[in-house]
Amino acid sequence: MAGDSWDLLQLGVALRDAVAYVLPELSARGGLLGELDDSRLGVRLQWQGAQDGEVAFEWPREDRRLVYRWAGETIGLRIEAISDATTPADDDALDDADAIRERLLRIDRIDTALRTPWSDGGFSDTALEAQLQAQVQAAMAWLREVVDRHGWPGRSLVGEDAAAAACRLLQHADGPREFQDRCLTLIAQAARDGEMSLRDLAYLTDALRVQRGRRQCFGTKFRRRGSALVPCPIERPAQVDARRREMGLEPLAEYAQRIRATFASNGAAS
Repeated sequence: MAGDSWDLLQLGVALRDAVAYVLPELSARGGLLGELDDSRLGVRLQWQGAQDGEVAFEWPREDRRLVYRWAGETIGLRIEAISDATTPADDDALDDADAIRERLLRIDRIDTALRTPWSDGGFSDTALEAQLQAQVQAAMAWLREVVDRHGWPGRSLVGEDAAAAACRLLQHADGPREFQDRCLTLIAQAARDGEMSLRDLAYLTDALRVQRGRRQCFGTKFRRRGSALVPCPIERPAQVDARRREMGLEPLAEYAQRIRATFASNGAAS
């Protein structure tokens, strides 16, 4: 049995590496987030950027389906009955803090895999933009379920990295506004309780203000004016460094220097 298990694990590694090898071709055909399904062979492949993927093989004679799932270096295998129409309930997953954390981190990795080439290309790739919007919308619908059940997923529930990833998702989403506003209130309280960083609260506050045509509070958002990157309009700019200090942020001049060094070459802004 131990030998059989090891063979199955090796197969999972081989599948992951094979998908990584052909990912450029898959991405050219279906985008960085895609799916191929051959019902004749009983094989389904899903990929979500370079680090996340899943391959399912159906074995009808034994009424079994083998599903390999990988996220970075972690590879999992599950075996399920084809005839069993039920799958693990979403409600069960929503009660599993580890599952919530893993999904938040996976959403963040997929977002980076899509957003980075879109940004580097000057935001001109409409197909990539459509994939990104679909990914964000689906993630936001799921996040609403999490918040309805648990409140804001802070450090105690999902850990610091996943909590920050959830906050970035809110920043990147274009609505729904009422849900974003609800989460902003929850995050502000979570920051007071030590469940979120003040830095994350500052970035989200500015992101939502800029989305809605308002002046930002902390100077975290920049835009391009000609060849220069400049802060989006700031509420009471003379006081911005005092506000930034309260949120654990460096002075605006230092931040601006870092932003310009990071984004000057590709034309993107924060």
